[in-house]
Amino acid sequence: LSNLSLVDLCYSSVITPKMLVNFLSEKNIISYVGCMSQLYFFLVFVIAECYMLTVMAYDRYVAICRPLLYNIIMSHHACSLLVAVVYIMGLVGSTIETGLVIQLPYCEVLISHYFCDILPLHEALLALAPTDILDDSLSFWFVVVLTIIVTSL
Repeated sequence: LSNLSLVDLCYSSVITPKMLVNFLSEKNIISYVGCMSQLYFFLVFVIAECYMLTVMAYDRYVAICRPLLYNIIMSHHACSLLVAVVYIMGLVGSTIETGLVIQLPYCEVLISHYFCDILPLHEALLALAPTDILDDSLSFWFVVVLTIIVTSL
């Protein structure tokens, strides 16, 4: 639970400062570099949260279905390893997604969004890219669908 709380705290800390600045200044713009940084860390914590909830569900499954073996299966070492895998998956998934978006050439330096959410941002950035983006778009959706399927299974 403490790791889930940490992920949620970091998740909202990535978004809130820029959002508050934009609400006070009434300008909904973000620089390209700021947007890519925000996107990277936002995705780290979103993906990590998906995997963290999966690990927590597995923990509850073991506690209910194997109560006598719970302390052996979910030892401190196993829990630490699972949490490390959660953060590694967040970093890997975010690096892939952000790397795909960064590779595209862009025509503008400022983006008319106060928050770099993945879907609207992806569509807006892909619309700004002057090249064919079908491969990048398919790769993007592949990582998204893979994350959803793996955490659901």
